[in-house]
Amino acid sequence: MTKLRLKFSKHGPVRFVGHLDLMRYFQKVMRRAGVDIAYSEGYSPHQLMSFAQPLPAGATSDGEYMDISLNSFRDIRLSAGQAADVPAELTEEDALRALILRMNAVMKEGIQVLDAQILAQGAEKAMTAVSACRWRLSFYAEDALGAAALRRIDAAGGTTEALSRFLSERSIRVVKKTKKTERELDLRPLIYEGSAAEDGSMTLLMKAGSTDNVKPALFAAAFLAFLGEDAASVDELSSRMISALMIHRVETYLTVESEGEALLQPLIALSTPSISG
Repeated sequence: MTKLRLKFSKHGPVRFVGHLDLMRYFQKVMRRAGVDIAYSEGYSPHQLMSFAQPLPAGATSDGEYMDISLNSFRDIRLSAGQAADVPAELTEEDALRALILRMNAVMKEGIQVLDAQILAQGAEKAMTAVSACRWRLSFYAEDALGAAALRRIDAAGGTTEALSRFLSERSIRVVKKTKKTERELDLRPLIYEGSAAEDGSMTLLMKAGSTDNVKPALFAAAFLAFLGEDAASVDELSSRMISALMIHRVETYLTVESEGEALLQPLIALSTPSISG
């Protein structure tokens, strides 16, 4: 059995497809593409696949990841005419390329596999390895809350000035609520980097994962509360962000140790230097 990690993008109308439906979609893709994916044992076998981290509804991404297990790998073939330049005797690189081509040939518009990597034996699963995400955020002027946000940002001197003031705070305390718990959290040490572009969008590198996960909506709510937006709580304000905020995930990272220093690296490693956290 061979374990692979796939990187894919999500754009256009499919951004409104939820996480569970996305899982079902990829299950169908595996069958349509003829991928020899492994199944679990037991009375209700299911395809062995898992996703790094669910994407917020309506968000787009160029940094989505999933892990799959294959029964066979080196004998991957494409149907005639799909990739005439794929050699008969496949190297691992050829086989990965063939798999990507095969899957993309049956994909719906808006979802595309960008890269693939063979995982080492015992490699941590994508869903537990995630430690940070890079996001690009901007407010919709057509939405009432989005328009109010843009007015407050303009009154604060523009996105660059407003974001700089916000990130200069030593502590950004918010209350996160779930169905069962409520706890206070300091967002500031969980926001690693932040910058603003000329178009008013913000790019943020923030903590992600199973603990202390900073959702884009929670960041945006805390940012607006700092600028004076009236709300019962930051948590309540974040629940109103769905229609006000344009969210794009640029990349998803895991943490690696190098010479005693913790570095952030994309879930499929690039040849470029790692990003320091």
